[in-house]
Amino acid sequence: MANNQHHKKASNFYEQAMYFLEAAALVTKECKANSQKNPRAYNNFEYVIVGTHHAFAAELLMKGIMELKTDTHSSGHDLTKLINHEMCADIRAILESKFNDSCHNSPNSPSFHNLLKIHSQHFEKIRYTCETDQSSYLDMTFTSFLGQELKEYLKEKLNI
Repeated sequence: MANNQHHKKASNFYEQAMYFLEAAALVTKECKANSQKNPRAYNNFEYVIVGTHHAFAAELLMKGIMELKTDTHSSGHDLTKLINHEMCADIRAILESKFNDSCHNSPNSPSFHNLLKIHSQHFEKIRYTCETDQSSYLDMTFTSFLGQELKEYLKEKLNI
């Protein structure tokens, strides 16, 4: 019974993450189709919505992975803490390997760890950007990669 309960909780995390990833994809599509109308507004729109949704989806997927493995999950939005948690060593190694095998392995490219650190608290940072004079750096290729890889990993583990 307990195993089914953990599977259900992990499935719920997965389902919620899919909503955020789909919303991000729809916003990206809308922005590409209409950015010529007001490039600055659509760039900001895409940055805020897609960045926030990718970050939150990655968080939900990590929590689903943790729930499936150990019947519990960490709290908080910090992606570095979630991915570096001891129970996530296997997914961290997979992410690093796939990242290094991708186009991000040139000498001038930032490392997986550097990009993870930069995007670690993006969910919180981007929501409060309007309260500061600082802008947040966002590499949507990285956030998309993270969401996609975590999605595929959890999907496989859930046998979906």
